[in-house]
Amino acid sequence: MQTIDSYSDHWPGGRLAGVEQQWSRGDFLEAARINHPKAGGKVFTVGPYGHRVGFAFQQARAFMLAAAFADEFDNMNPSLTRASAPLAVLGGGVAGITMTAALHSLGFTNLTLFERKANVLMDQAYASHRIVHPAYNTWPLTHEFASTTRFPFLNWFAGPCDKVVKALRAEWESEWLGRLQTNTVRSGTIVKKVVRETSGDRIEVHYTQHPRHPKRETFDYVFVTLGFGSEKGVALSDNTSGRYWNVDTIRQVAEDHEKPSLLCVGDGDGALIDCARMAYRCNVFDLATRLMAKLSSDGDRPPDHRDWKRRKTAKEQEICDAENRASDRGVSPEKGAELLDEFYRGFVKRLSPDESKILEDFRIKPEGFFSKRELHLVARGKSPFRPGNAPINKLIVAYLLEKKSVIYHRGDFVEATKTAPAKLVVPSGCPQFNDFDYRVVRIGADPPAEMLFRGIKKTHNTALHLKVTDYHPGAIAPDEFLRGLNQEDFQKQKPGTLHHTEKMKPMIGQFLGTYCKDPKGGPAARVSYGKYQGGGLIVVEQHQDLTRAANKVGGFDWQLFGIPIVSEDINRKAERENPTFDPSVQGNGR
Repeated sequence: MQTIDSYSDHWPGGRLAGVEQQWSRGDFLEAARINHPKAGGKVFTVGPYGHRVGFAFQQARAFMLAAAFADEFDNMNPSLTRASAPLAVLGGGVAGITMTAALHSLGFTNLTLFERKANVLMDQAYASHRIVHPAYNTWPLTHEFASTTRFPFLNWFAGPCDKVVKALRAEWESEWLGRLQTNTVRSGTIVKKVVRETSGDRIEVHYTQHPRHPKRETFDYVFVTLGFGSEKGVALSDNTSGRYWNVDTIRQVAEDHEKPSLLCVGDGDGALIDCARMAYRCNVFDLATRLMAKLSSDGDRPPDHRDWKRRKTAKEQEICDAENRASDRGVSPEKGAELLDEFYRGFVKRLSPDESKILEDFRIKPEGFFSKRELHLVARGKSPFRPGNAPINKLIVAYLLEKKSVIYHRGDFVEATKTAPAKLVVPSGCPQFNDFDYRVVRIGADPPAEMLFRGIKKTHNTALHLKVTDYHPGAIAPDEFLRGLNQEDFQKQKPGTLHHTEKMKPMIGQFLGTYCKDPKGGPAARVSYGKYQGGGLIVVEQHQDLTRAANKVGGFDWQLFGIPIVSEDINRKAERENPTFDPSVQGNGR
C-alpha cells in the first residue's frame, strides 16, 4: 500500500507545520467515498468538507483521488480494463477538469464530463476582483511558500482569478480536448439525481439537456466535483452583494458609498476577506502579500534551491504555534476560536512600525466624509476566527477590530422565505438586517453533493475527510500521470527535466514579466536557463528582481513550477566567498 508522506515534496502549498501523520491512498479514497445507500460505494467526491478549498487544494485532491482510485480499480475489477470502464465526472470547474485529465492520463479513456454551463470553468471566468494564490491559505504554516503550482499538468501562478481561469482553459482546450473522445464533455446538462441501479451495481446519472428531454446513463463509477455551493441569502435585494465569485461593487462601496452602515455576515475566509475589502481603499490581496512578505523577511535572505526548508521568522513561528494550539485534538472548536481571537488581537499590537504601516496606510479612517460610517461583522461564535481560516485573513481583521474599523457581533443569520424576510438575530445595539445600507452574506449553502445525496452528513466520514483532504501533502508522483502520454510528450512534460523547463518557459516568462517588472519603467528582469543536478534551473540576473517579486506574491519562492530559481549576482558572491560552491549552477545564454 502506497503511503502519503506528510513531508512529500510534491504538495503545491508546501508542508503544513505540526502535521506528522501519514495517510495511505486507501485512507484518502475512503475519505472521498460517499457512504450513502444510493451511491453503492461507487461514488466519490472532491470536497465538500475540507477547510482549505482554494484552486490548488481542489486540484491536489483531484490528482490524489484519481491515483487512489486507480489503485483500487486494478485490485477490485479484474474483469474490466481502465480503457473500457465508463466513468462520469460531475462538474466542469477546476476540480472537474483536473479530475478528468488525471483519470485520462491514468488510462481511463471512457469518460463523460457533465457541466451545466456552456463551457468549463465558467463560474470564476469573470471574477477579476478576486485573486487566487496556491499558498495564500497556508502561510506561514508551511516550510515552503509557492506562488506557482507544480502539478503534472494544468499549472498556473498567483494572479487575478479571471486570468488564471483563462490560462487553465487554454491548456484544457489545446492539450486535453483533442485527447478526449468527441462526446466526453456534455455542456449545458443539469444532473438531477445519481442513484444505484435497481438491478445491478452500476450507477445511474439522470440529467437533462433540455427540460422536456430527460436522459439517463449508467457508469461504473461517478466522481462528484460540483464545488461548495452558493452563499445563503445572496439574491435578497439590490443592496446585498452577490455570491463570492460574482463581480460586485464592494470596493466601490468602501471608497464611494455615502451611506454609513455596512454589514458582513459569516466567519469563513470569504467573510473575512470581504470585511477587509470594505475597510480598505486598496486591493486587499496586495496589502496581504506585502504584509506576508514583510513578516517572512529574513534579512533579505535569498531563496536557496538546495534547501527548501526556509527558516521561519520568530513572528511566523508564533503564528504557527498559535494555530497548532487552537487545532489541537483536545481543543473544542469554540475554545480554539477564543484562543485565536486572543492571540491575533495581541499579535497586531506587537507589530513593528513598518508592519503596522502596511495595515494602516490604506485603511478608511473614521473622519471627514466617512465620519458616520459603520462596518459590522456578524458571526455565530464569540470570535470571528476559526482554525481552518487563512492566518493572514485573521491577522488583517484582528487589526481592523483593534482599530475599531469593524464592530463585531455574535449573532445568527436567518434566510428569507416566501413569507418572511431575512433577519439577523443579534444583541441590542446592532441594526437589523434590512437597516443596513449594504450587505454581504458569506454563509455557504449545503454543497451540491448533499443535493444529490440527502443525509450525506450522517453517513459520510467527515472527520476523516477533513483530516486527509485538508492535511494531505498531495504526494503526487508526476510520472504516474504522464505515462499515458506518448514518449515525446512524456519527456517534455516530466517535471524537473530540461524538456519540461523548455516547455514551461512561456509561463515562466509570464510570471517574471508580471512580478519582476520594474515599476519605474526600467528594463524587465534578465533571465537565463541552466542545469542543476541534471534538471533545469532558472537564473535571474539581479537579486533585486526576486525581491520585487517576493513583495508582490507574499514571500520568496525557491522554485517556479517545480524548477529551481536563483539570482546570478548572489551566485557570483557565493563563488567568491566559497570556492567549493556548486559549479553545476550555470546560465547557458539568454
